[in-house]
Amino acid sequence: MKRLPLLTLSLIVLTSFYSIAQNAARTSKPIASAATQEKNAGAPSVTIGTIESAITSREKVLAYPRLLVQELNCEITGFTCTINCNGKTYGPFKVKGAVFNDDVKDKVKELEAPPKVKISIDDIHVKCNGGDEVTAKPINVEYDH
Repeated sequence: MKRLPLLTLSLIVLTSFYSIAQNAARTSKPIASAATQEKNAGAPSVTIGTIESAITSREKVLAYPRLLVQELNCEITGFTCTINCNGKTYGPFKVKGAVFNDDVKDKVKELEAPPKVKISIDDIHVKCNGGDEVTAKPINVEYDH
């Protein structure tokens, strides 16, 4: 008889941890509007290097300054990058290919100290298997160090 309350308590604790983990996973990735999600339905997932969350560091952005498509036989043909810091907007920087151009890298290097630097990447053009270009979901990351 004493095992039933212990089992019930264990299930409650496990369910709570699962709920917390699900909420953390949901909030750690950038969220796009419903119109953007519909427009980008079926487009491959794209990341900045190996960054998979909305909060990152300047060092991680500069460690591998390129976009990566998360599907085989796909390539980035271009994108637009905008950087916001202290109420100022830099860009938009138009980039051909997947690698950040010198303008983007120099601006990220320059904005190392201010709090909350936000990098927005949109209009990401991806071509898969020699087919038509599609537009991937926008990426938004921020760092404060």
